[in-house]
Amino acid sequence: MSDNNLAVNLSEVEKSSSISTLYSLTSNSVGKVVIVKFFDNLNTCNTSNLITKTLMKVGFIDRAFIMPENRNAPRSGEFWKVRIVGEMNPGEGRGCFLLEPLKQVLITDICKLLQGMYTEELKDNILFIHPNDSGHNFVLPLSHKRSISNTLEDIYSVLVCL
Repeated sequence: MSDNNLAVNLSEVEKSSSISTLYSLTSNSVGKVVIVKFFDNLNTCNTSNLITKTLMKVGFIDRAFIMPENRNAPRSGEFWKVRIVGEMNPGEGRGCFLLEPLKQVLITDICKLLQGMYTEELKDNILFIHPNDSGHNFVLPLSHKRSISNTLEDIYSVLVCL
């Protein structure tokens, strides 16, 4: 399924009044800053209008950061630097990441990260990528990310940590 055609039903999450009942706030991914691309959520039953699959696991904006009147909020097709604030089902492919949008990143400001330009750290089925050079908006090319996930079968997410 392409990122442009994603439809995710987050009704289990949306019915919860308490984030801590569904999400791990102590997952190894929580607090990491990454770049994602947002798309419209085609499942109109949800209040989460935008989703991302950039992290190889669905991510959506924490409702604490959804402000309809905020004109600086993410829009479909935009890249954003986000902080992971929670994870549903850590260590598993099913579930989702809960995100806090920090800043829009223009496509012209994104740098592709290639082999030899980073170190890897594997924790709880997440591959953390740490660029050797800091201060850039790094992302892994999709083909490289797919190659990693095909090689390491237990990996459910690849995070390029900024």
